[in-house]
Amino acid sequence: MKFVRVMASCGVLMFGVASCSNATVQQPYSRRCELPAMAAQARQVSAPGGAWCVGKAGFTFQDPTRAEPFSTVANARRELALKVWYPIANPARQRPRAEYAEPEALSAMKAAGEVQVASHSAAGATMQMHRQYPVLLFSPGLGAVAEFYSGLLEDLASRGYVVVAINHPYISAVTVLPGGRVIPLLDVLEQDDKKLAGAAPLVVADLRSTLDWLEQRNREPEHLLGGHLDLTRIGALGHSFGGSAALQATRLDPRLRAAANLDGTIQGDLSGPWVKPMLLYAAGNDPQDASMEKVGNAHRGSWAYKVLEDAGHHDFTDGRWVLPGPVIEAMGDDFGSVDRSLALRILRSDLGSFFHRYLGGP
Repeated sequence: MKFVRVMASCGVLMFGVASCSNATVQQPYSRRCELPAMAAQARQVSAPGGAWCVGKAGFTFQDPTRAEPFSTVANARRELALKVWYPIANPARQRPRAEYAEPEALSAMKAAGEVQVASHSAAGATMQMHRQYPVLLFSPGLGAVAEFYSGLLEDLASRGYVVVAINHPYISAVTVLPGGRVIPLLDVLEQDDKKLAGAAPLVVADLRSTLDWLEQRNREPEHLLGGHLDLTRIGALGHSFGGSAALQATRLDPRLRAAANLDGTIQGDLSGPWVKPMLLYAAGNDPQDASMEKVGNAHRGSWAYKVLEDAGHHDFTDGRWVLPGPVIEAMGDDFGSVDRSLALRILRSDLGSFFHRYLGGP
């Protein structure tokens, strides 16, 4: 077992890489990547630190083999909404910024209002021809949305990964589906631990369905992702409830090679075998999670447990960058006293180093 407590200061080493290092890119990201200026009052997470510019696209799909257990519609099938961040070459012309999130998602996360939130991603961009990239699947926490982690996911894309994040109907804060359908969080999952535990396999299955969908799209030359996915190098990560799903999906699915869990209590069977590389990351302000300890004791292979000192559960999200001050104050201990910029740099570097070690680069 590797145990590392990460203080909010530079110079900490993990996996042989300095935690606070940034890519040696001379020009500011927005200028190098030909993004238009954002509104002066817009909120924004720090720019990605990798060498690649980032594009963003959204997709939805239905899995005809899976019933939707939470729907009241007869014979409803499970549908998922994907947000994909991906590496692009430095563009030759300016492209519009992709939206940070749909208005419905911003409203659900209490980030809506007069102040805008801007992304660092380009809309309508394509990937370099004849180039493949390793893939990362991401699952958000219960009652959150995938875009609420853009600060981490854009950065991973800038390091050369295709990052495919899932909004899970009835489990994410909202899931926007075709035809103007907006599926909110099912409140009972926040109120009943047994029902929440019963939903855990559904999210694991969502990750595996997404892998099936990616395999199909990779065979379609006309698709944005077609031919660009190196499906021999896939990892998974998630926060909270999604972090648990990332670990369990990686244990079950041979296509997944490594997983990172950001401050998530691990649901389901915790006994061995756990053999694939994994990173367990915890918030320093929370008590040590017994499920992480149990999984660590049952693991037989390469893994690491880290604590981000002075951090709360939501310091793994974009919350302190995009939420209004009164909302942050009302959330209390969900946020810690850790400096948001240092915390983001440490998490970006540690996740980038972990996945580079076990998946390699582009």
